[in-house]
Amino acid sequence: NPVAYLALQENLKLNQTNTEIFNVACGSEDSNMFLTPIDIIWQAGMVAITDQPTYLPTQVIRVEDYVKEKVTHVKIDIEGFEPEALKGMEIILKEDGPTLFLEINEEYLNAYQWTKKGLVDYLQSFGYDEGKVIDLNNYIFEKSK
Repeated sequence: NPVAYLALQENLKLNQTNTEIFNVACGSEDSNMFLTPIDIIWQAGMVAITDQPTYLPTQVIRVEDYVKEKVTHVKIDIEGFEPEALKGMEIILKEDGPTLFLEINEEYLNAYQWTKKGLVDYLQSFGYDEGKVIDLNNYIFEKSK
């Protein structure tokens, strides 16, 4: 989302962080998709991704094809598309076992034919725990020791 990307760029400048950002979507395969429109800036994250040519063409990448350093933590809040992003980083999940901070919203997951149980089962197949609730829809998943 170009609005969210610009806001993130400014935030990183203000906080002088050593962070690299990419203006792409994360998914299970490299492709081109489309973001749905959003009119209200405070809802900039409330977009959906679709293969229907609706609004904004968006490049989708597999994270594991771009990130080569060891990954220790991952934060994903992408309105139900979380499983697709995780599928694009399976090597990282297997080899690095990063702590995962995920939003899990059943309604949003259902839009992509996923359920909370299906997502938890998927993560457990990589050795992750069942997740700990942080608040309403936010969870931490860690690899079982």
